[in-house]
Formats: sequence, structure tokens, C-alpha cells
Amino acid sequence: AASDGDEIIVMPGTYTSTENEVVNMNGKAVWLHSSGGAEVTIIDGEGTRRGIYCGNDETSNTVIEGFTLTNGYAGDYGGGMFNDNSSPTLTSCTFEGNYAYNSGGGMYNWDSSSPTLINCTLCSNTPNQIWGPWSDEGGNTVAAICPVPGACCTNDHCLVSEQEKCLAFFGQWQGEGTTCEDNPCPTSCLGDVTGDGQVDVTDILVVISVWGACP
Repeated sequence: AASDGDEIIVMPGTYTSTENEVVNMNGKAVWLHSSGGAEVTIIDGEGTRRGIYCGNDETSNTVIEGFTLTNGYAGDYGGGMFNDNSSPTLTSCTFEGNYAYNSGGGMYNWDSSSPTLINCTLCSNTPNQIWGPWSDEGGNTVAAICPVPGACCTNDHCLVSEQEKCLAFFGQWQGEGTTCEDNPCPTSCLGDVTGDGQVDVTDILVVISVWGACP
């Protein structure tokens, strides 16, 4: 029932189907996005069907944002997602634990398909994460095994993050599987730029690296 230009908001939950795929975009140039993010909005193939199918000349104006695609299955190609002559935009989506018999466990992009990916994660899909051309617009993670998040201390604040992202913001990573409840962050003190509980040469180097006029 949607028309080009429509916004479709999906509430938190786990969604599946009895069709060949959970979601078929039907060539619509719509913004399909979750209200709560990928962590709480799941497209579940239940090990019997593909997650998302785009095969009606979808363009970058078809935007899919904020979903986790898991347990997708394809007896041929593209367990998590199959793009057939279609190039949608995917933002802040996670492809994890999907399977395809031949290729493109996470995503398969066929002939002229070249989807745009922004801040997406493709990991722990079988036999591979993504096949075919795609446009990397930044913030994407493609890995054979999904990274395990852990507690990250930035000054006197704690959040759960992957190690690479934690270190990129000069945080102190507490290790895989750690939580903020079990690993309280040290109280910050004046000059402790890195938030590791002490003022040393590392803090000086961080300050020097950003030396200059503030924007």
C-alpha cells in the first residue's frame, strides 16, 4: 500500500514471514526504518527464508535503516539479503548468522546491483559476508566473526562498545564481554584526557595531536 516517498516506521520486535523472504521492498522508494534501532528490531528468517529481497529496480531512494537481519537462509544466494539489479541504501543495519548455500551469506548483489552501506555490520555469515559490488560510505564493519563488545571507559563514563570504536574515542576498553556494572570506570581527574585513571605522557600526546585553534 506504500507509495514512493512514504516513511514506514517499525516498532521494536522480531519479525518473520511465511513467504520466500521476510521483507520484499517491491520497488518502492520508501524510508523503512525502526523506531528503536537494530538491537531491538529483528528480521528473522527462522533458518528457512531470506531476510530482505530487492529485485524491482530499487535505487538509493529505497532506504532501509536500523534492523538486525539474522537466521536468513537461501538455497542459492543471499541468505540475509538478495539485491537483483537493485541498489538500495542500508543504514545502521546488522547482518549476523545468515546462510546461503552458494555465496553471499550476509548479502548477495547480482549484475548491475551496487547498494550503499552506511554504518552497517556484516559478520558471522556463511559462507561469506557480502558478494558483489557495493558502495562503502563509511562506518561499516565486515568480519568473519562478529566482534564481542565490552565495557568502555571514557573519562568517568561507561558504555558498552566494540574495542576498535572504544579506542578510536580514546577510551579504556575493559575486555570482551565485560559490563559497566561489573567494571566501574575510574573517577576522572584534571588532566586525565584518556580516562585511564592517571595523568601521564599518553595524555600529553593526545593533547599535542589535536593542538591548534578550536573550530
